[in-house]
Amino acid sequence: MPGREEFKREYLESIAETCSKPFAECSRMERYTALAAMIRECCSGVRAETLRRRAAAGEKIVYYFSMEFLVGRLLENYLIQLGIRDMTADILAELGENLDALLECERDPGLGNGGLGRLAACFMDSLATLNLPAMGCSIRYEYGLFQQKIVNGYQMEMPDNWLKDGNIWEICKPSETVEVHFGGNIEEDWSTGALKIRHTDYKTVMAVPYDVPILGYDTVMVDMLRLWSARSPKTIDMADFNRGQYTRAMEEKELAEVISKVLYPDDNHIQGKELRLKQQYFFSSASVQYAVNDFEKVYGPNWDLMPQKVAIHINDTHPGLAIPELMRILIDEKGLDWDRAERIVRGVCAYTNHTILSEAMERWPEDLVKMLVPRVYSIL
Repeated sequence: MPGREEFKREYLESIAETCSKPFAECSRMERYTALAAMIRECCSGVRAETLRRRAAAGEKIVYYFSMEFLVGRLLENYLIQLGIRDMTADILAELGENLDALLECERDPGLGNGGLGRLAACFMDSLATLNLPAMGCSIRYEYGLFQQKIVNGYQMEMPDNWLKDGNIWEICKPSETVEVHFGGNIEEDWSTGALKIRHTDYKTVMAVPYDVPILGYDTVMVDMLRLWSARSPKTIDMADFNRGQYTRAMEEKELAEVISKVLYPDDNHIQGKELRLKQQYFFSSASVQYAVNDFEKVYGPNWDLMPQKVAIHINDTHPGLAIPELMRILIDEKGLDWDRAERIVRGVCAYTNHTILSEAMERWPEDLVKMLVPRVYSIL
């Protein structure tokens, strides 16, 4: 990190670049945004060095799959991890601003709700602090669980639209978008003496990744939290639109993108159960695909090496479909036989559960699994 005077100079330059006016004329939100942009650039530089060292050393990487990451407000955490919180507070005081007031400008990311998500966030902090390469994987929820308000003595649940002003910390990686397939039909072909699978008539949802840096304390390690946003491959049906059927024209797009709308949709009805199963397969499949692609890019099709270089850790039951999904990819897409694929998957995947109460475990109607993820169902 730069020294005090250099930091102050860079911050004022960031103000000029992001706000196009003097510090004294900036709103508190503008001052926060300029500081956050400056810290983000610092994280990006350290991240590039992290990737270079990992590639040179051939280090193993942990992919930590969790339905939640309760990371909290990030600016203060970054300042502490970088060891510059006190210096930043002093510099802002010299400029006539209060750091604590500035930190209040940041919205809590709507990515978690309780202990499960806080545990996942703490694990990511610890992995980075211990200089262990890792990537957290989850969903980029557009709305968090809810905001609670008391109206006339009653609790009211309001949408938590935490992304309405954007997220200064995230970096979109459209080039690493992957496809996730739902529904359709599975055809088995044994004509060559080996099983070949054809998956037809499926619906495609695009998984677009957004990366958020995770800093370790007093280290030169920056890991990443990868959040997947659901997009439809088709933005609008122009034929329906031109016939005046405006709602129908947007229907397919909305049905795809609802997957990443809300953290924990109500599953007291079949539509809610279907959406939650879609969410869990969506981010598990996208994350496994990325892990496989990243491994193959570095080591080629040397799949027996994978357990030595990749660990997929499943945080509670929600991402459990990652296990048969990895089997599917190794068998159907990479051409491995069942026994070899199973041996690799057993070596790669690990699991933590947080309760033994049956009512807390994810359970799904068999017909629903068969309908939504038919190839995964056949593997199970």
